[in-house]
Amino acid sequence: GKGRAIGEVGFPSLTYLDCSENLLEELGTALPPKLEVLDLSRNALAELPDKQLELCKRLRVLNGSRNKLRKVPDALGKCYKIEDLDLSHNRIGKMNGGCVRLLLAMTRLDLSHNKLEEIPWELSKCWKLHTLNLRNNQLKALVDVGPPPPPPDARQRARGITNEEQMCWRGLERLDLAHNDLAELPASLLEHGSKLEALTLDHNYLERLPRPGLFAALANLQVLTLRQNDLPYAPPYLLERLDGLRCLDISGNPFNGLPAHALVDGSSGALALTELGESDQAPLEEEEGGEEEE
Repeated sequence: GKGRAIGEVGFPSLTYLDCSENLLEELGTALPPKLEVLDLSRNALAELPDKQLELCKRLRVLNGSRNKLRKVPDALGKCYKIEDLDLSHNRIGKMNGGCVRLLLAMTRLDLSHNKLEEIPWELSKCWKLHTLNLRNNQLKALVDVGPPPPPPDARQRARGITNEEQMCWRGLERLDLAHNDLAELPASLLEHGSKLEALTLDHNYLERLPRPGLFAALANLQVLTLRQNDLPYAPPYLLERLDGLRCLDISGNPFNGLPAHALVDGSSGALALTELGESDQAPLEEEEGGEEEE
């Protein structure tokens, strides 16, 4: 049914709750403390109250997409078990780094279609994070410079966590930064991106790519899209260093030539420089129509 708020839910053993596609403007008084999956997508929520979320310590999946949220709730830092967080298609303009650094179990984060101008450097330290979608924001830079990681404590050592695993962007496999205001990429994204498989950078303001040696670390990169940027030429080292690349889209840039070895047919397979269709240009985007719902 449709309503304005969730009242106190009287199911203390409830682990799955789907309240999507209603007209909810607030959550009401309480959420079941044993919740593991909570879907609040496609409502009219302006906030997710901290006092309610901080009690959901077993929460693993939270979908708050397509609402009217203006910030990432600080209380999520107390939901230590969250693995999948979707807050896309909202009005979020900021993230609290103190909250982000506590989400050590998070593997997937979708903050696409928001109003973010920056992200906290702590996000780059979420070493289990493998899928990050920041598409359609207002990002001008990726800030990942912060204090060096402290030595692992006893609990981390027992779990096999090392200093190396706490380095920037260590576990990322898929990263979508399309439709932002980026003029450059942080060196650490490439230096430590050994697991990166898909990197989407379409529709930014990139005028140059980082120095050649940095691309050598991207041994697993298979998809790289750079369409509609301001790159004046195609760097020769781009293809020399990325042996596993299967799809490279550099259409819509202001250069008039390609390196002599632009098309490669080697033992790793054929590399084609193509202009992707609209349906193919967003590797991390849901196959779902419509823009942000105001």
